[in-house]
Parts: sequence; structure tokens; C-alpha cells
Amino acid sequence: MASSDEIISQLFTRLEEQLRNNQRKKALKTADEVLQHSPNDADALRCKLVLLIWSNRFEEALELLRSSPQLEEQAGFEKAYALYRLNRYEEALQISQTIAPGRDVPHLQLQAQLHYRLGRHDAALKLYELLYHTHKVANVELQTNVLAAYVAGSRAGEIPQAMASMRIPPTDSFEIAFNRACGLLQQGDAAAAEEQLLLGQRLGREMLIEEEVPEEQIEAELAPLTTQLAYVAGCLERHSDAVSSLEELLQAGGDDDVTLAVAKNNLAADRMRVASTGPQQKRLLADSLKHLDSLMAKGEGAMLTAGLEGRLSQSQQETILANRSLLLLMLGRKDACRAALASFAKRYPTAASLPLVRAAQQAGEAKLEEADATLGLAAAQTADAEQQQHLQLMRAHLAATHAHPSQAAHILESLGPSSHGLSEQPAYVATQLALRQQEEQFQLALQTAQDALLRCQAHSGRPRRSQDGSKLARTYLLQQLAELHLQAGDASKALASYQELSKVDPEAAVASGMLGRLARSEVGQDPHTAAALEDQLPPMPAADVDIDALESAPLGMARRQRRLPGEKRVTEEGGEKTASKRKRKRKPRLPKGFDSANPGPPPDPERWLPKWQRSDFKRKRTTSRRREKEGLKGSQGAGKVDETLDRTGDTVVEADSKPMGGKAGPRQSASSAKRKGKGRK
Repeated sequence: MASSDEIISQLFTRLEEQLRNNQRKKALKTADEVLQHSPNDADALRCKLVLLIWSNRFEEALELLRSSPQLEEQAGFEKAYALYRLNRYEEALQISQTIAPGRDVPHLQLQAQLHYRLGRHDAALKLYELLYHTHKVANVELQTNVLAAYVAGSRAGEIPQAMASMRIPPTDSFEIAFNRACGLLQQGDAAAAEEQLLLGQRLGREMLIEEEVPEEQIEAELAPLTTQLAYVAGCLERHSDAVSSLEELLQAGGDDDVTLAVAKNNLAADRMRVASTGPQQKRLLADSLKHLDSLMAKGEGAMLTAGLEGRLSQSQQETILANRSLLLLMLGRKDACRAALASFAKRYPTAASLPLVRAAQQAGEAKLEEADATLGLAAAQTADAEQQQHLQLMRAHLAATHAHPSQAAHILESLGPSSHGLSEQPAYVATQLALRQQEEQFQLALQTAQDALLRCQAHSGRPRRSQDGSKLARTYLLQQLAELHLQAGDASKALASYQELSKVDPEAAVASGMLGRLARSEVGQDPHTAAALEDQLPPMPAADVDIDALESAPLGMARRQRRLPGEKRVTEEGGEKTASKRKRKRKPRLPKGFDSANPGPPPDPERWLPKWQRSDFKRKRTTSRRREKEGLKGSQGAGKVDETLDRTGDTVVEADSKPMGGKAGPRQSASSAKRKGKGRK
């Protein structure tokens, strides 16, 4: 019989072969067999620990470390990694920082990733730079993590410089293209971000096809890029494209819970932006609410599931909770919306979106004063200029949509000096002009349009990304100025604005239809100018109508009459043309065996008429003999009945009847007679 040492030696030989063949499950069973013979074998314990981590059984790995203090002291890195995978970042970082050398590449990479997960992006970037410059680590994973740290740390503007210093090629992998696109989105360049994402999608597909990955797995690997492309489509106001793309992605499913969570949230946001009403829209919103409910932990208020809680950033979790509350509000579930908001406020009391959602909920319950107070208080308490701008814009939106244009215009005007470019946005200027005109404050509207035009002209000489946008803005402002001057009765300034508009965009000037109004306004003041403007009016479209004949024709004759076949009409060249019959394209269907050479007698033209309507129909004479034989036709009982059944001539005397006296007695109802009759025997 073999000794214990020989058995352990054979098991280790088998274990080595299984590890070489990547047979992890069998190797784990073999390691357990070794530990049955030698429970404190250090090599077997370490091998089992690594196999458990490879199998994603991190809780069992931690349990094994707790059961073996000697192994726990030696395997600090494995313990930190297991805690990291269980989203216990603080514990993992503390253990990682106490590891003996602590400065080798795996430890530094783990520490950098832990700092990134904890939101300490500057510390993560320092460790990544140390890995690159000191340890000469320049793989794709490190490059991708560096760009992700710059984006997460709101330092997207430094990405080009970092890529140049670390020599990161822009077309090296689809992960790098994805992170570059995220940086461009953070800078507000959605069009360039879309180009980067399409590039990343192409690179990823080519790489995965070369590795002979199945098509279904390729789509799953590229799901983050598909989700981000849908987000970019929403940023570019292509919400329908975004919705269809996200619906296809969710229908296909996948294994990445984070990507699916982001897709569900973005689908809900795009569906809320789509301007449609009715039961179909309500059904879609209810479907999005189910998607977001699937991300929530059961009975935990505002807690997400354990798999998402540690993998989504705080801002992403806040966005999911805010959208869920808005969906409840739009579906009319006010009590559920209040409860969701209370849980949201308890979990994230300083969330930037919380006062916005709360104000929307209060406005939905017709509590406009409370909503305005909520937004005003939040704007006064925040130190973030961008957040303050969002709050004030929502105040203006609520005021404008609830018939308070003057208040909305005042709020927008207060945002002008410190709006960080908002006053130069076309939507801001157009809203200001519409509100001022609604309040008939034409002078203020004129001043707003003139200031915006001056800013637009000041920027026209600078290099702009889109010259078409500048031209459209100037065209709109000049049209508004001409319109406002006409309303104010200042025809000369209106004419000057129109002439400037003609220089910027002649087609828009003609299409505005303002030239005729300017000519009418100048008739009483300057007839020569009015005549010159009338000469500039576009000619009337030529019509082939005889005006004299039309005026002399009576009512109803001006209609176009249909020409009969053979009728002649006069052509444009002066000749005559005969209206021909329309040729029949379909061949007539003939009966089977029909000989067209000997068709026989023509069919009866009255063959489709009822017999009684045909000309050869003869009615039958109704004689007394026939009437007696057949009886009269009509309603039931109308005919003559059998005379043997007629007993009206006979005198019927019942057994219990009494002789009738000379005077008429009281009448008896039919029901009484029936009751009396039934009582007899």
C-alpha cells in the first residue's frame, strides 16, 4: 500500500497537469484531495486560493484565508483583490498599502484602480504615470485606464496632451476610441465623439473577427459603444434613433450588468423626451419604469442591486433614481413619486438633480409657488455656477409654461451677465424675444435683438466651427428686428434691417414675405421708395387663364370641365389636339370554349335584372278560385279560417253559469275569472 507522501506526490503531479491544461474545476478537486491528506500544506492552500479567485468565488477565497492565518499573512495581494472584486474598496486599499514591497507593478495597478473606484482620480493618475515612466508599463489596459481617469476626473481637456506624452496611438484599440469619445462628450463636441465611437466600433469588430469570435459575442463585446452611440444620438436631438438602438440592445440582452443598466436609464430618458401622447406613450413609459425597477434592490428604498451598487458611480446612481422618480410622476403615480423622492433625498441629500425633480413633482401637483421656492432656495445655496444656471432655467420654464411670461423674462435676463455663454445661445435669445413680444414690450425686445446681433457680428470674424450657424443666427435676428420695427411703426429702420437681411441671405429675405408689408408702410411716407420696393416684388406665377373670360363667366362656370372623347382642345403652339379614348390595358376575360369568330347571338341585356323588372315578365292573374285554393297571404290570422271552427252562432251554456238578468252586473277582470275557474272542480 502506498504511503501518504507517495499519494500526495501523485496528486501534485495530477494537479500540475490539470493546471497546464487549464482544467480549473478538476484542479480544484485535486487540491481538496491534497488538503484531505495534508490540511496545512502551504502549496495546496495557495493553489486552492488562486483557483477560487480564477473561478470568481471570492467569498470562499476570503473564508479560506480566514481559516488559515499563515496563508492570510502571505497572500495579502490575493485578499485585497478579492475584496476589490466584492466592491469593498476601502478595505482592499488598506490591505494593499500594507503589503511588504508594495511598489511592484501588480500592487500599483490594483491601488490605482482602487483610487479610481473611490473617486480619487488625481491619485489614480499619479500611480498610472509612475507605472508608465518608472516601470515602463505601456500596454493597452494601462492606456485605457489613464484616459478613463482623465474623463472621470473632469480633466478631458488634458487628454490630447496625455496621449502625446504617453505615446498612445488613437487607433490602437476600440477601448481607447471609446474613452476619447467620452472626453469629447465632456467638452460638448458630440459630433466628434460620434466619429470616434464609429471608429472604435469598426476597430473592435475587425479585431474580434480576426480572433474568430462568434457574431453574438461580438455584439455583446461592443455593447458599451452601441450604448454610447445611442447617447450621442440623443445629444444630437435624434431621440428616435437612440430609442430604436437601445431597444434592440436590450432585446438582445447581454452579460454586462453595468452596460445594460446604463442602456435602461438612457432609454427611459429618451422616451421621456419624445414628444408624443396617448396610450402608446404611456405604455412605453411604464415599460421603462419596469426596466429601472429591475435595477433596484428589493425593500431597500433607494438602493440599487448589489452588483450595480459598487460598479456604478455616484452620479450614475443619482441619475437612475431621478429618472425613476420622473417616470412615476409622468405616469400619474403621485404617492409613489413622493415616496421615491423621499428615499432619494435620504440617500443623496446633496444630489444636484434632487431639487429639479422635487420642483417638477410640486409643479405637477399645481403647487407652483412651492416649486419656485424650492428652485430659488437651491440656487441660493449652491456654489456651482452651472448648477445654479440649471435651477434658474427651470424656474423660467415653469413661469413661462404657467402664463407668467414677465417673470420668466426677468429670470432669463438675470442670467445674462453670468451665464457662461448662455446669452449667446440662439434658443436663449429666441425665448427672450418671444416672452417680450407676448407682454407687448417691444422696446425691450428690440434692445435684446440688437444686443444679440452685435455679439453675433463681433464673433463673425473669429474662426468658428460652423459658419452656417452664424449665418442662421444673423438671419433670424435681422428678421426679428425688421418685424419689431414694423410693429413699432418705424418703417425706415425696418427697411434698413431688411436690406441688411438681403445681403446676408437673399433667399430668406424673399421667403419672409416682408417686402410687401414694407412697401405698404412706405406708401404714405415715401411714395418713391414704395414704388421701388414694389418693383422688387417677385413676379406672380404665370397662369394659363383668360382673365376677361373668367370675369365675364357666371358662377360655377370657372370650374374645369371634363373633355369628352373626340373633343378638341387648343395646344400651346396654337394647334388643335383631339382627346383620345383611354386604352384598356387589361384583356377581357372570355368564357371557356368561346369562339370569337362565331360568337352566336348576343346575350340578353336584361339578364342581370330581377325577373319581375324584365320587359317580358307577365304577372299571373289572381282569380277567386285560386284565392280560395291558396288562401290570402298576409299576417297571421288575416286569412279565412275553417268554418267548422267558427262557433259564434251557437249558444254555449256552462254547468255552473247563472241566467243573466235584465240589468248588467259588475264586470270581472280576466285575472279574477282565471282564479275563479281554477278553483272549480
